[in-house]
Amino acid sequence: MKRFLVLVVAALALAGCAVLSAPVGTDVQKGAYTAKVGFQGALNAAVLYIELPRCDKPTSPTVCSKQAVVDVLRKSLVAADNATQAAEDAARSLSADSTVVDALTKAAQASVSALIALLPRRT
Repeated sequence: MKRFLVLVVAALALAGCAVLSAPVGTDVQKGAYTAKVGFQGALNAAVLYIELPRCDKPTSPTVCSKQAVVDVLRKSLVAADNATQAAEDAARSLSADSTVVDALTKAAQASVSALIALLPRRT
């Protein structure tokens, strides 16, 4: 079961990376929604990691989470969520300038990429 969780976390992290590397094209809205999908994949992986038992005891299980990593992940989740929500809101706005939407989308994609980079990986 523990190995299954590790595989799920790794698969979701890779899926998030794949989504973020997808071409945005000329439609700025597509980029905002691509960032949102990437965030959802990273969120799922982060939640799985956060829910693991903590590695703070000598009797901790082999697959566990470090409290310091959990704290950083939680802060990054909030930042990435805010960035992707701002990009999505701008993309939905009919009066939004495409330059603003593009800038917000790039910020959201960078935030989600940073979140994915923080996710622990098993080697």
